[in-house]
Amino acid sequence: MLGAMAALGAGFDCASRAEIEAVLALGVVEPGSIVYANPCKPEAHLRYAAEVGVNLATYDTVDEVAKVKRCHPRCDLVLRIKGPDNPDAKIDLGTKYGARADEAARAAFDAAARLGMPPMRVLDIGGGFMPDATFDDAAEAINDALAQHFPRACGVEVIGEPGQYFAEKACTLASRVIGKRRRGEVREYWIDDGIYGALSCTILGDYVPRPRPLAAQRPPGGEKKYSTYASTVFGPTCDSRDRVVTGYQLPEMNVGEWLVFDGMGAYAASSGSNFNGFLMSDIKTHLAYST
Repeated sequence: MLGAMAALGAGFDCASRAEIEAVLALGVVEPGSIVYANPCKPEAHLRYAAEVGVNLATYDTVDEVAKVKRCHPRCDLVLRIKGPDNPDAKIDLGTKYGARADEAARAAFDAAARLGMPPMRVLDIGGGFMPDATFDDAAEAINDALAQHFPRACGVEVIGEPGQYFAEKACTLASRVIGKRRRGEVREYWIDDGIYGALSCTILGDYVPRPRPLAAQRPPGGEKKYSTYASTVFGPTCDSRDRVVTGYQLPEMNVGEWLVFDGMGAYAASSGSNFNGFLMSDIKTHLAYST
């Protein structure tokens, strides 16, 4: 996906040295197309950004301005502002990052001016866009606001970060049933992936797991519909919290059969781990063409 986006001329929002390295390794992305979008950066990572020419970064404190001046004096800065509280947000990043506008506007801009840094001239509206009807509504609201407050003639460069929008439904996960238990009418299954692996996107993203059997035997008598049962699906680790779905209706499954999770992508591979020694699922790429 990174290669495809780079080929289409996209810029990149990177949070660490490793992410910057991954983007530059594509060989087609200029350092000037990267925003180092982490308001609190290790000094070593800042020095690396200076070495490779990534000269635009975010911040939200006066102390960070001093750190950037010390480690990467050529860097332009984008002030991250804490937006209004949003009870509908899956993850409220404002609890960790973002300066309050009433506190930051004067102190931060004055500090940057004292250190001789360039004037602020970039508006980064962030991301979190969903690939459904809400994206159209968000785009319309954003365009209206930009036209009113930041018209093209004002000279402000506007950046958006729709990474999740592009990655949200990039892949399908197939996971094998490795264990089974029945408690009354409830079926419990263990699969070889879970919330510490590719399904970490159920915690860090907006993915709602709706597993379906890849294949199942026809029920006796040739009935058209399968019987389904309230089912719990666990991941493979020893952590009791490694639970993918609870009370979910599934037909009777057997060890060795497969459950499929459609429409996956964002925060699947990037946020997973090899916890308990269970390795991340392999990602196989298939090119699909349509006319």
